[in-house]
Amino acid sequence: MAQAARLNLRMQKELKLLLTDPPPGASFPFLSTDSGFSSLSFIDVQIEGPAGSVYANGIFRIKIQIPDRYPFQPPSVTFATPIYHPNIDNGGRICLDILKSSPEGCMATIIKHFNSANKHRIVAV
Repeated sequence: MAQAARLNLRMQKELKLLLTDPPPGASFPFLSTDSGFSSLSFIDVQIEGPAGSVYANGIFRIKIQIPDRYPFQPPSVTFATPIYHPNIDNGGRICLDILKSSPEGCMATIIKHFNSANKHRIVAV
């Protein structure tokens, strides 16, 4: 039970940070400090297509599932927007090394890394 309480406090802190200082190009349409973060185990993220590319003005939805053992176990990150990309399978599962190891820091780090690593290689279908 103590571990669940620590996870809850950590996630509240990280989600507040995401809302006050979001990673560039990322938004969290279903997160609100007013809602009291009713669901801390699932996060919906929207990432904008990079400016100056054919994907500019595109919106890509990503779902993040936080495991009970976070931060000792990495979150599960999948694309909800159907896309074609060599590192993303048909189910939207993402193959990036940072998503297979325990996170170094917080959710913002994962989102920033993902967004920058895929900046010019995302194709919406």
